[in-house]
Formats: sequence, C-alpha cells, structure tokens
Amino acid sequence: MTAQHTGNLTVRVLNGSGVPGAANDVMNELLRQDIDVSSGIGDASVEQTDTVVRYGSGEQDSAATIAAMFPGAKIQLDKTVKTGVQVIIGSSFGGVGTIGAVPAAGSTLTVGQLPENTDHGDLPNDLAVTNAGDTTCS
Repeated sequence: MTAQHTGNLTVRVLNGSGVPGAANDVMNELLRQDIDVSSGIGDASVEQTDTVVRYGSGEQDSAATIAAMFPGAKIQLDKTVKTGVQVIIGSSFGGVGTIGAVPAAGSTLTVGQLPENTDHGDLPNDLAVTNAGDTTCS
C-alpha cells in the first residue's frame, strides 16, 4: 500500500473505547496534522478493544495511511463506508500522545488487514440523524 498526501484524506472518527471525549481528542490531533475530518465524530455502535480503520471501495491506501499513525491499528474493508475512511478508536488506544505523524506521501506501508466487515448491525456507524418521531407524512 502507498501512503497518501494529507489533501487526499477524509476521516470520520468514531469512539468505540468507552472513554468520553476520545473521538474529539483524536479529531483535534488529526486536524493539527492537516487531515480533513469534515465527516465529523461520533460514537461507534459497539465498544471494541482494537482500533480499526474501515474503508470503502478505492480507499485502501487512505486507510493504510491513517492506520499507520495509530499503533496496532488494522484496516478493514466495509462497503457501507461511502466517503473517506472511519477510524474506530478501541479501548486499547493509548491516547493522542501515541498518534504518530502522517507517513510521507508515496512511501510504502505495511499494516494489518482484517476480513471484510459484513456485520453491519441494525444501523450504520455513520448515521447522523434518526427521524423515528417524524410524523410529517401521517
């Protein structure tokens, strides 16, 4: 895999660690390193131990670039990720002080790869609004 230039990266940060504010802290660090986090932050649908960077079609190099910044992070294809990549912070995440620098664009990267995520649960991680109480059509 090949490291991407920061201008080619779009990230959404999801907190799966159970630590309040972890996604916000990671977002601020990524912004400090000139990475686009316009996809925002949120809570993951479930808590998890490991940090995983999920990506959709054509985003494997972007996922590897971001994963290389997080010690022990792995990448995972997830066809529900439509734009950029999603970083899901796990409980083993050591805090923003452990996030490394963005790898040099064009450098070769080696990161762990998980099998494709096919367990999407009832709702996608990137769901921003639920309108269960919307009765405008009734």
